[in-house]
Amino acid sequence: CKVRDLFGRIADRKLDKASLLITYVEPRLSIESIEGELEGGEIRPLGQRAQRGGTAFSIDLEEPFPFQLALDLSGVDLAGLSRGLFATSFATHGKLNCQLRLTGDTRRLLGIQGSGSLQIFESRLWSVPVFRALFSQLGLDDKLVFDQIAANLRIRNAVMWTDNIPVHSTILELCG
Repeated sequence: CKVRDLFGRIADRKLDKASLLITYVEPRLSIESIEGELEGGEIRPLGQRAQRGGTAFSIDLEEPFPFQLALDLSGVDLAGLSRGLFATSFATHGKLNCQLRLTGDTRRLLGIQGSGSLQIFESRLWSVPVFRALFSQLGLDDKLVFDQIAANLRIRNAVMWTDNIPVHSTILELCG
């Protein structure tokens, strides 16, 4: 099935001008390709920029419902994407680039495995508790804007690891 010019919502996130190729080969339902705008940025299968794009999402429609996700997000509005994830949305601004690959099944959500990378640009992350605590300790207020935050991540056995997270702004540089 090909879908063109789709406007809708995914997990209450705005999806615009989307095109999808959906296949079903029993028992697997797959989104073979997706192109569109998600919260003002781009959504596409992982690897599509390098002409190696694969299946963006697939799930078996029988228990334990194993799934795979391989998405590339570019220029997505951080406030829209993080809406509802934190206690407040005050000062959560910026753009997000993210490449994410996940595998697992719906019976064992803590067994999801994956890896990815993310970059956040021109952001005030005051609503994220760890940043708010850090800013308070450093005597900085909610007006500090980060030029860039980057991280690689791995998910395995219900734990997410990140290594070497550089944070850059005009008045502060951190690496953790």
